[in-house]
Amino acid sequence: MNSRSHRYTPFERLLALITKVRPGEGHAVALFGAHVFLILFSYYLFKAAREGLLLAKLSAADASYATAITATLLMFIVPLYSQVRRRLDGPLLVITVIAFFVGCLIAFWGLDRLGLRVGFAFFVFVGIFAVMMTAQFWALAADSFNIKSGQRLFPAIMLAAQIGALSGTEFAEYFSVAIGTHNLLLVGAATLLVTAFFTLPMHASVPDESRHLRHETTQPVRRIFGGFDVIARSRYLILIAVMIVLVNWISSTGDFIHRSLVKAHFAEVASAGSAPGTQQDLISAYFGNFQFWFVLVGLLLQTLVVGRLFRWLGVATTLLIPPLVSLFGYGLFGFLPILTTIRLARIIEAGTEYSVTNTCRQALFLPTDRTQTYEGKTAIETFFWRFGDLLQAGVVFVGTRYLAMGAANFALLNVALAVIWTLVAIAIGREYRRLARENLTNAAPSLTRPIPHADYRPGERFEHVLPPDLFADTDPGDVLTLSARLVDGRPLPSWLEFDAHHGRFHAQAVEIVEEQLHITVTATDHDGSEVSGTLVLRRVMVLS
Repeated sequence: MNSRSHRYTPFERLLALITKVRPGEGHAVALFGAHVFLILFSYYLFKAAREGLLLAKLSAADASYATAITATLLMFIVPLYSQVRRRLDGPLLVITVIAFFVGCLIAFWGLDRLGLRVGFAFFVFVGIFAVMMTAQFWALAADSFNIKSGQRLFPAIMLAAQIGALSGTEFAEYFSVAIGTHNLLLVGAATLLVTAFFTLPMHASVPDESRHLRHETTQPVRRIFGGFDVIARSRYLILIAVMIVLVNWISSTGDFIHRSLVKAHFAEVASAGSAPGTQQDLISAYFGNFQFWFVLVGLLLQTLVVGRLFRWLGVATTLLIPPLVSLFGYGLFGFLPILTTIRLARIIEAGTEYSVTNTCRQALFLPTDRTQTYEGKTAIETFFWRFGDLLQAGVVFVGTRYLAMGAANFALLNVALAVIWTLVAIAIGREYRRLARENLTNAAPSLTRPIPHADYRPGERFEHVLPPDLFADTDPGDVLTLSARLVDGRPLPSWLEFDAHHGRFHAQAVEIVEEQLHITVTATDHDGSEVSGTLVLRRVMVLS
């Protein structure tokens, strides 16, 4: 399929700075990006609010216990979700989940206004919301784009998620005290509700060449365990589930270390009366600022690094980077256990998690079938994500109550877990490459006909546009990148420019004096396969 059959929009030309894009994909990226922007904006309001509602009256250890309860509840929610998914599929399923969460948020706001202590319950709710809502969005994205288009476009869509998260953290930081922590719930609920109105158009906006080819190779699950059964029948999904447990176990332990030091710090600040506002609002503002910085790091990584890592290293190799980051960060804190160190380590680790790790883990489901994408993915990113919290909570309980473990000891435990994570990531990479080969055929691009020659006149302005159907690629979702050099491998002369997006040669004034100039034009697909043709520029004599 030719990648230049239509003109690029200005937005698509902007996307090309981040990743490779086909004409016509910009609309879909914009809608998916807007959807996930609003989800992450609302989530970070809830995330800041939960810290204030919980830590003002309870302890950091209580947060760990709340995540354990979340994991327990998800054991029942996952099979229930599988039952719902068999009746509502695709966009309608996502809309239903959105409506459920909006209703819950309004209920929490009302209970808090009545003076009830909802901090612990709301912490559990946000834990369920975080994994369920994001899992639904990315399941729909994986069900909408084929493997090659998803590998190209997910980094750009994830960038919108990073911007939404950054906006949410900033809003929480600056308005927590002004409007009150409880009103963050209403703002987030209204934002989330907006996403329901364009979920159907978003799914329909994906071009046919980029759309996922539906296949349902997994036998329909009719047993009570739903998504758990889907995972149990796939070595690939089991490995991803183990990785997700490790990722969140490490991250939650890092949060526990961080929260412990933060609570101690602001207890001193509040008792000294050296800052305006209550301890609850000060903690909410602190975490708003902290989240701003790690989201900013993630945003920079997403903009400048992730798409290039996918092109240069591939999904499987990029998957190894996050565990190495955790290994270094907690190793450093183990030897320098102060608030500044854990704050810096968590900013870098969380920034990497919310960019590199998240984009990789969404791309891992591009080669799976629909049952694995919806039921398997949801089970992995809900129960198994929170099961990491459950393990962490158990370790925190035993470590603090019976083993007298300090912050440095928990950090060194994370170092050991990061080593295991690295080994699991290697095994997942092997399985991903195998599945991608089974679901993909990489046909090399072809030259449909000889490149038409062009005439030039020395000293005059020159422009020559290649035919849009000159090169073709039959791979669904693939994109061709054009390049041009002289036939001997040298770059084009300085006076001649080539616009790869539009296949256009142009010059303000031709300086060539040779009778002919031979140029090799090459079309390269996303996997590096290429085809070339020769363009001959012929001098036309100017009659005096």
